[in-house]
Amino acid sequence: MSTRTTRWLAPVALAVGMLPALTACGSEPDVATANETFCAQYSQVQGSVDTLVGGFGSLRSLDEIQAQVDDVVTEAKALAEDAKDLAGQTRADATAALDDFTSTVADVDRNQPVADVVADFSAAVTALKADLKAVASDVGCS
Repeated sequence: MSTRTTRWLAPVALAVGMLPALTACGSEPDVATANETFCAQYSQVQGSVDTLVGGFGSLRSLDEIQAQVDDVVTEAKALAEDAKDLAGQTRADATAALDDFTSTVADVDRNQPVADVVADFSAAVTALKADLKAVASDVGCS
C-alpha cells in the first residue's frame, strides 16, 4: 500500500471506528434519568389514583366523578409521555397499560346509574394501578 493511500485511509478508518460512539451520544436518553422521570410521574399518578379510589364513595354526581377521572387521565397521558424514554419492553408495557386505561375510561357508559359508572371507573383505575405497579417495579421505582 502506498503512503498516499495510507494517509487517506487512516482518517477514514478512524472516523468509521468512532461512528458507533458518535451515534450513541445523544441518540438515547440516559436510562437513569428516564427512570427517575418516570418514577416521579408514577408517584403523582399513584397519589391521584389513591385519592380517586378513596373518594369514590363521597362523590355524588357524575360531573364530580368525571372531573376526578379526567385528572387521572391527564396525569396518565403525562406518564405515557415519560414512558417513551424507558427501555424496550418496559416502555411497551407502560404504554399498553396507559392505552388500556384511557380506552376503558372512554368506553364507560355515562348514561347508566352513577353507582355503575363508579364501578366501571373503579375497575379501570384499579387495573391501571396494578399494571403501573408492575412497570414501576421493573424500572426500580420505590
